Amino acid sequence: MCGHDMPVLALAAPRTITTVMGLGDLPDTTPLTNDMRRRRLDSEKTSDPIRQTTIADDMGVTSAYVSLLEGGRRKLHALPGDQLYKLLRGYRYTPSEIEGIVARYRLNVPPQLMEFRAAESGMVVILSEGGVSRVSNPVEVLVPKSALRGLDASTVRERTVQPHDLATPAAQTEAPVGTRLLVSSEAQPLDGSLVIVEQDGAQALVIWPSFAGWVTPYVPGGDLAPIELSAGRMRVAAVVISDIRDRPFKRGSQS
Repeated sequence: MCGHDMPVLALAAPRTITTVMGLGDLPDTTPLTNDMRRRRLDSEKTSDPIRQTTIADDMGVTSAYVSLLEGGRRKLHALPGDQLYKLLRGYRYTPSEIEGIVARYRLNVPPQLMEFRAAESGMVVILSEGGVSRVSNPVEVLVPKSALRGLDASTVRERTVQPHDLATPAAQTEAPVGTRLLVSSEAQPLDGSLVIVEQDGAQALVIWPSFAGWVTPYVPGGDLAPIELSAGRMRVAAVVISDIRDRPFKRGSQS
């Protein structure tokens, strides 16, 4: 298990501007659409011209609609972020340029920019699933790529130890409340691995191998009762590959 400090950042859902303000309150995108038209016309002088039909296929719309967007007769502010990204990439704006365009014109944020930011910073996007014993609706978070220990990001999830989660005493010592765990169902446990096991619909944290004994809540008072593990009924749900926990410290004196 890797115990290095590892920043984990939650990502807010991409905003949709048209749901919170009127289109009349937003910046004029004429300079942008004029530049899009200039790019397309300039590209026609090369061996690789920009094709509105190709952009339309990628966006899932008609080429006539792309033409209306370029001409300013359809509002860019009304485009969902995903389609906006495909449109601007079709006009050969770089991800960095798209970030600036979105900020300048207050357009809807493309979800593709999350992956771009992650790659630029050495981070990757994974899903956070809530606690150990109770999985919640997943949300995207950024974690350092190095924390994945060589595993593919699609196979790794984050869990955060909650006060009423179930664990053996040894596991509670190893991963106190608040510890953020990166886990994978693709990994295989070794002796001493921190593992999430499932039995009778409940999941608990144990030190491997653990074929018997009790898992109890970190803090009594929740709705999960202690469970006596049985080798014949439990299964390995995921193996912890790395973790981060808050460490005690004292702030330096202010100068």
